[in-house]
Amino acid sequence: MDTIKTNYIKNTNPELREQFIEILRRIPHFSGLSDGLLAQLFHYAKFVSLRDKERPVLEEMYGQEVYTLIRGTLDVYIKAESGEEKQVDVIYKPFSLFGEQCILGEQNNASIEARGDVLLLGIDISALPDLIVGLENPENRLEDGAYGQNTALYSVFANVLTERLDRLIKDQYKLIQRIMILHDSEAYQVAWQRNSLLTIIYNEFCTNELSQELGIQPILQELLASPLGKSKSLQRLLKATPVNTAHVYMELSRMQTLGDLEDLNSLLLTITQSLTDKARKLDRYRRQRQFQFHDIPTSDSLSDFLNETYETISEASLLSRPLSKETFLDAFLVNHTLNPTALAATLKDKGWINDEFSLACCLYLICKKCISMELTINQGIARAIHYLIVHNTPRQFIQSTHMKNLHLVKEVVDLFEIEEETPTGEAKSKKGSHQESVEDLLSEFGL
Repeated sequence: MDTIKTNYIKNTNPELREQFIEILRRIPHFSGLSDGLLAQLFHYAKFVSLRDKERPVLEEMYGQEVYTLIRGTLDVYIKAESGEEKQVDVIYKPFSLFGEQCILGEQNNASIEARGDVLLLGIDISALPDLIVGLENPENRLEDGAYGQNTALYSVFANVLTERLDRLIKDQYKLIQRIMILHDSEAYQVAWQRNSLLTIIYNEFCTNELSQELGIQPILQELLASPLGKSKSLQRLLKATPVNTAHVYMELSRMQTLGDLEDLNSLLLTITQSLTDKARKLDRYRRQRQFQFHDIPTSDSLSDFLNETYETISEASLLSRPLSKETFLDAFLVNHTLNPTALAATLKDKGWINDEFSLACCLYLICKKCISMELTINQGIARAIHYLIVHNTPRQFIQSTHMKNLHLVKEVVDLFEIEEETPTGEAKSKKGSHQESVEDLLSEFGL
């Protein structure tokens, strides 16, 4: 793995600048960035080609690059309390971001390892103004306009991290559910089929993919009779036809955060069990079985994250006036989805934040809270590996990459291959590469 900074694309193939910017603009995570910032990213971007077992990120080491996966698969490892490394996750979706720990100026909390040949796009963010220096020593802050790039990139990172954290929190519910079943049943093997179906139903509830044959609306109206009286939003959601269960889930989380709902886990289990009893009679669910190899349990919840983030921002001396928790939640949960960018925009537009530095700090704190919580979750996985075999349970949000992304992946790879050409036009030898095409590589991982 080449780590020499002279291999920035600007130094090896400066003529690719416009093509690089145009492609980067169409990668989902970077699509909202200004042309000026995309141009600056070009100056600090490089392709990183990994062979099997190489590690671009090492636990307990410091980094200064954020990576985007272009092709291949990466395994995520952390050290357990015993000192032994445990695999806790897999990164396989094209354009997944990782390495965001470097924005905190802290040690990496996990190691990332290539599984076979892997291609990454690395972006060195050390050129950004140092926000931490400004936080710790206000007299060393730059002119306020200098922090606009921090705001833009931290918004990208915050969106990626909150999306990932939301997935992990939903995964942890399934582990708790399995532990409850193990503790309550002496015949776990007999109970597995029901457990598997429970997980499928829970996944589909959270992603609004339940079969309408289940008759969802009357079941939810009955089971949520008590919370209904405390939320007009929930009342509207349950009157809609068809009911959007993903929005119902997020509204219940919001209610728990506000203290209007005491035990969301038990309520979700009751809903899941009721829907599972009906699903067992439907052909679709009798046939449907998926398997996974990486489930991520943790003891944290979405309401924990929302509460802690609210307290962190409220106590950080960034706001010009007090911010109520309900206003915070309304700004953060847009269309029942976590949206850090919308929160930042509301705080700025409504006058809670009056300068670019404070806005960047707000997004930085969201990133920091996500990274901290993710570490706790991963540590929980390492402990749980010894307790449960969870390799045959459906996972939250397993999806195929859309075909449009495959074309974009190929464009980035083509750009890399142009960048790799020698001055004579002959391509450099790529040792260890046995993949004939991007499509072949992605299909190997079900993408």
